[in-house]
Amino acid sequence: MIPPSHYEGWVALCKLAPLIFQPAIEHLPTYLSKLNDAVFDFLAATALWNTEWFNKPKFHLFVHLVYHIPRFGPLILYATESFESYNLVIRLRSIHSTKHAPSLDIGTAFSHLHAIRHLISGGFVLSDTDGSQIPPRQAGSEVLALLKDEEFLGFMSMSGLWDISRSGVHMPVVGAAPCSWGDTMTVLPNGDLAEVSQFTLYRDHGKSCVGRIEEILVELETDNILGLLISPCRLGPDVLPYRLPSCTVQGDRQCLIGFKELITPTRRITQERRLTDHFENEVNHAVEPTDCFVNLAQLRSASDLQKLRSSTRFPGLSLVEAIEQSIRNREQLEREAKEAEEAKEIERKEKAAEREAKAAEKQAKAAQKELAKQRASEAASAGTTKTRSKKRKQDELDRDFAEGGEDLVYRPRPSKSRGGGQ
Repeated sequence: MIPPSHYEGWVALCKLAPLIFQPAIEHLPTYLSKLNDAVFDFLAATALWNTEWFNKPKFHLFVHLVYHIPRFGPLILYATESFESYNLVIRLRSIHSTKHAPSLDIGTAFSHLHAIRHLISGGFVLSDTDGSQIPPRQAGSEVLALLKDEEFLGFMSMSGLWDISRSGVHMPVVGAAPCSWGDTMTVLPNGDLAEVSQFTLYRDHGKSCVGRIEEILVELETDNILGLLISPCRLGPDVLPYRLPSCTVQGDRQCLIGFKELITPTRRITQERRLTDHFENEVNHAVEPTDCFVNLAQLRSASDLQKLRSSTRFPGLSLVEAIEQSIRNREQLEREAKEAEEAKEIERKEKAAEREAKAAEKQAKAAQKELAKQRASEAASAGTTKTRSKKRKQDELDRDFAEGGEDLVYRPRPSKSRGGGQ
């Protein structure tokens, strides 16, 4: 479905993205070495795909990542996406403004909101407006009661400040307790759900490992989580074409994740926001024991997952080899594009000649039709003239007879249909 060069570029990006969005760095030299290799492999795969990608200035920024991180820290701390999401919030604070000093107006509005949140949260005021120290003062009970107003908390963006962590809480997946072990799950400290027969990442003597959850142990009296019973998994070589490590449960033939692409007409078509009874093709994934891998491309828990990645690199070319191969690929693409354009030009000429032939044929038919029509018109005109001449002679005879000429005797011509001899 995807050309190999496009797919390899996507796989290289999946290897680079978790490193870029890694929130914490344990060993900087090792991290920078992995990041530098991932950046080079991604740029090489992109060059083998199409060199036109490098016309975009953003691709040049990748080579500067290894220099920015030692100075400013992990890239996720100053990624522009998080700041751009606040543009709407900032503009909303500059509505009732003269726009003469927008920065001052926006800063004053945010300072006012911060003061309100401080008072409503039960904060104390320790100084007066002139800066002099005063006894600690707090907002009254009626003001503090606003914390129970869900609509007000949502308006002040204070809804999630007092949410209780659900970490370590177990719950039934279906139905209500009591239920079987296979129908329970728990919430991990990072917010992920851990279910029986599912797989998780854990530490064993400081080493990151993958295992399958067999049981969730809970103390019945206090409802506290005692622990998880996990079967360790064994990581194998990379699975192609995903280039991710394979994984099997030790002592078991079951696998972590398996995919086999099957195109089936099972997707229901939506029309006017309603599901119809018609279906279209979609790609479904079925379990395939010989094609299993651990998803290391996810951004969550990237610091721990990257420790499971093998040292195998792709495309595995040096800088000179990557440049030479990308030039050859570029020339091949240009030849294919030229051949495709020539084929299109030939097709256009054939279609134009076909249209001209049809137009000439149509014009010939129209000329024949016009000639036939003209001949029919001439024949009809000749017959009308002959009839008019015969009628004119008969009218002249009738007129002379009516004038009373003595020498004229009107003798009608005998009709053949009446015998002619009578």
